Amino acid sequence: MTVTRSFAHLNRAVLIIAGLVGALAGIGGPVMFGVTVYTTAESRLAYRTELAARRVAEYAYVQGDIWRFASHRVADFIGFYRIDEHQSVTEPGGGLVAEVGAPIEGPALRVDKPIVAHGTTVGIVHAEISLMPLLVRIGVVGLFGLCIGVAIFVSAYLVPLRSLRRAVAEHEEVQGNLRGQIEQTRAALQLAREATAAKASFLAMMSHEIRTPMNAVIGLSSALLDTRLDPEQRHLADTIVRSGGDLLRLLNDILDYSKLDAGKVQLEALPFSVVAVVEQTVRIIEARATEKGLPLRVALDRDVPALLIGDRARLQQVLLNLVDNAVKFTAAGSVEVALRCTGRTATTATLECAVRDTGIGIAPEQIGRLFGEFAQADTSINRKFGGTGLGLAISKRIVEQMHGTIRVDSTPGVGTTFTVTVTLPIGEARMQAAAAPVEKPSEPLPPKGPGRSLAVLLAEDDPTNQLVFSKLLESVPSTLTIAANGREALEQARGRTFDVVFMDMRMPEMDGLEATRAIRALGGAWTSIPIVALTANAFAEDVRACFDAGMNDFIAKPLRKAVLHDRIRRVLAGESVTSPHPTDAAA
Repeated sequence: MTVTRSFAHLNRAVLIIAGLVGALAGIGGPVMFGVTVYTTAESRLAYRTELAARRVAEYAYVQGDIWRFASHRVADFIGFYRIDEHQSVTEPGGGLVAEVGAPIEGPALRVDKPIVAHGTTVGIVHAEISLMPLLVRIGVVGLFGLCIGVAIFVSAYLVPLRSLRRAVAEHEEVQGNLRGQIEQTRAALQLAREATAAKASFLAMMSHEIRTPMNAVIGLSSALLDTRLDPEQRHLADTIVRSGGDLLRLLNDILDYSKLDAGKVQLEALPFSVVAVVEQTVRIIEARATEKGLPLRVALDRDVPALLIGDRARLQQVLLNLVDNAVKFTAAGSVEVALRCTGRTATTATLECAVRDTGIGIAPEQIGRLFGEFAQADTSINRKFGGTGLGLAISKRIVEQMHGTIRVDSTPGVGTTFTVTVTLPIGEARMQAAAAPVEKPSEPLPPKGPGRSLAVLLAEDDPTNQLVFSKLLESVPSTLTIAANGREALEQARGRTFDVVFMDMRMPEMDGLEATRAIRALGGAWTSIPIVALTANAFAEDVRACFDAGMNDFIAKPLRKAVLHDRIRRVLAGESVTSPHPTDAAA
């Protein structure tokens, strides 16, 4: 309902109420006054007439029938109680016995009372009074009441109406200002969304551009470590590899935070073993803890369900960050990862994973800053331990997107405990085969036949990336064929078959997705030959696009030798990828 219609309804209601009040005061008051005055005058006249009839009845009782001949005496009796009315006494047959006062002309109030003697009505006393004085009084009172009613109507309607109109005008002005502010807020929100989308697009583009040279730095330095080097050269090459890994982790953190900030992270709902996630996380960090002489213990609750439904990769990302921080900030003592089930229903389980350390601890006033963007408890921490301060902010957003909580308890100089609590659906036993595979030690590549090496086709337009790939493949008995774009890869596929194809997503003339669809459309052996995506676009939607195009696996740049060899082994063995998260780059 609009403000104008609301005002019209309110105005009509006020008008009706004011009219009723005015009418009650201007008409009801005088009417009630007139009725009261009339009944009072009638009662008084009837009372005096009754007294006169009793006096005459007493005289008639004593005198008998001769009373009607003493008209002067009867006139004295009835006149004794008269004020200004006209009174008369008549016989039952209508004959006049006595009369007092002048007859009333015009409207009059009349009262008759019988004269009873010896149980018989012997006459009637008639009394009447003029109504003109009474009508004049009622008229004056009515006029006064009408004036009061008008005054009440004006006070109850016209005066508030003016204030009401002013209030409505002020309300409409406030509403107009509020609508303007809402529109401004909407416009600002739209600009913020567009800015966030532009930031995400920019970071995606920068991710691709940065990962391409990083592929050369990390890949070639890893290949350099496989050559003969003196100790100093090996130390320098190893430093390059570690620095490249640190730079890659930094890039992954920024990309993750950007995607979470833009709301573009879609959590998976696949069966997985949370116990396996914890154990794998500990294995990844165990070497670093051993270097510092820290025991890294695991405490697992037997009540934890064997299979849950959720995003395995994102949960592991959170635990990796918490355990890595615990090892980083602990100089002596130990680190413990405890997993327990705190609640369970027929369909869900509530898990609590606590990461405890005996490290430097956090002051109470600094705990509130931990989960902020680019924040660390103390600015000196960055100088001493390094890091961007994004890890906990990313972890908090991931846990909240899982509808869980993350909290911290810490005592400076004693240690810190981070606790993650999430509630996940329980998986059925028949889903066990679909759970994330347990890590296996690397196996030798399956032989392709006596005396024959692998036939590998690489579709890659960047010469540096071609060199990196060929260097990382040197230790694998293989024959490498290079296509500079998707169209050349399609022509190569038309001429012969290969054991495995590595396809870059972004290439001139024909990109990797289009080339994969065209190669699959060739039919024959090409319907089952493994095609592995190579790309610097490390986003989950890029992984899904690769699978939708017909690819079998995905490797995010920069390439690692172990990852490349593992992928070749897996696709040749017919193993499928269950998680589309591009985590290889962080390996």
